[in-house]
Amino acid sequence: MSSALGKKAFVVTAAGIVTTGIDLLTAIIIVRLLDKSDFAVMSYLLMIFQVGRFIATMGFPDSIFYFFERTEIQARRALVLQTFTIVGLMALVVGLAIGFLPLIIESFLSAEWEKSQIEYLKQFLPWMSLVMILEVPTWPVTNILIAFARTTYAAWYQIITSIMTLLALAVPLILKFPLSYAIYGLAAYAFIRFVMSWYLMDLILPPDRESLAKGSVIAQIRFSVIIGSASLISRFNKHVDKFIVAAILTPVALAEYNIGAQEIPIVAVIPYAVSSALIGQFVRHIMDEDRQRLTALWHSAIRNVTMIVVPITIFFIASAQDFICLMFGSSYMASIIPFQVFSLIVLHRVTSYGGALQAFGDKRGILFLSLFLVLTNTLLCVPFTYWWGITGTAVAAWLANMAAWCMALRRIGNHMKLPFYKVIPFHHYLKVLILAALSGLATWFIRYRVLDASQHASGFVISFVIYAIVFFLLSWKFGLVHRETIRRAFIALGK
Repeated sequence: MSSALGKKAFVVTAAGIVTTGIDLLTAIIIVRLLDKSDFAVMSYLLMIFQVGRFIATMGFPDSIFYFFERTEIQARRALVLQTFTIVGLMALVVGLAIGFLPLIIESFLSAEWEKSQIEYLKQFLPWMSLVMILEVPTWPVTNILIAFARTTYAAWYQIITSIMTLLALAVPLILKFPLSYAIYGLAAYAFIRFVMSWYLMDLILPPDRESLAKGSVIAQIRFSVIIGSASLISRFNKHVDKFIVAAILTPVALAEYNIGAQEIPIVAVIPYAVSSALIGQFVRHIMDEDRQRLTALWHSAIRNVTMIVVPITIFFIASAQDFICLMFGSSYMASIIPFQVFSLIVLHRVTSYGGALQAFGDKRGILFLSLFLVLTNTLLCVPFTYWWGITGTAVAAWLANMAAWCMALRRIGNHMKLPFYKVIPFHHYLKVLILAALSGLATWFIRYRVLDASQHASGFVISFVIYAIVFFLLSWKFGLVHRETIRRAFIALGK
């Protein structure tokens, strides 16, 4: 990986990590300040908003990467404005649809929901409609900034908008205002983001006003709808289990599952951030039919991400009880096992498999895999939730993701002319996984030998220190870490 690409990937990844950290802080504050009943209402509203955002954006923000390299420099401003127009219209349609949801919302909830909770949902859904109309049209901004090589701008944009969300939701709750004020704050944030985004685009877009080629709108819509359908289905898959829990179990179970059914903080963003930074280079190698350089860049990125994602994920699995209780309180003990199961899903996310298929233009493959994942997840989640509650829901999600992963490897292998077991560097991956697992077992054993289970803060800190030392020593012993690795790390930190 070249130094320029490496720097770009680092900036995007760092911004993603900071943003995820801010989002985690937002979630912690909300959970700490709301009881489980109000948190169930808030989380259900946010689930509806996120699904609506997925529908409104489809694949249009991601299509920027595909069309940017294929568009003449003089016409790139027109491409950006075309994308904003389409997404804005989609957001308006979806926002209006959310405004009508109060008429039918009760039919999607179990009989365990109280009338007051349902009334809250009906009261706040029109406000979420307004947030949809104002915020979603700005969603392509980050990808546009990355495409124009304004990586630092993209990073700051992500960070600032995340801080704005934190303030909008947390400040009213900290000041002891009712839940409704947090929703009003979210609407105010959406308006400010809308104005700020348009000002930023006016600053960075080139002055060239050459029109796009005839048929470009149809081409972008066709590409984005297919890619977006897959993206929508894939993202809806992250919420289908929660909607099933809301329809079958109690609001309290939904609140507990929402805490457990989250991927490892910070870690989940890394492979996608790296892939978004490198996807332009992937496309160029594919267009040049340079399979050797493509494979080398792909494997290099995966090796680097594996050394971050796998060890951190195993640490959180080993320290799940301390983490959940420390962050969200001991009342969420029921969330621990679902959290550990969901963490297993993160272990194979050492790259963006959908991003790779998108670089090859394999729209059908992305759509097929997404459909397979959501259908498998739904078919497994319903009976597993009835039988084993929220733990069964998490296990069903893990099984569905593992099946889809195997199919994704085979599909990418066909494009790269590689057998599926060579699509990712499995020898390196398994080596890191085994050493991380051994470190996790040692950490778990020592932590509960030394400290009482209720000492969550000190237990988490001690676990981190033990795990870091054990994993480093094992990595040194078995050749994962060398003096040169450490030297480069210090040089990178110095920069």
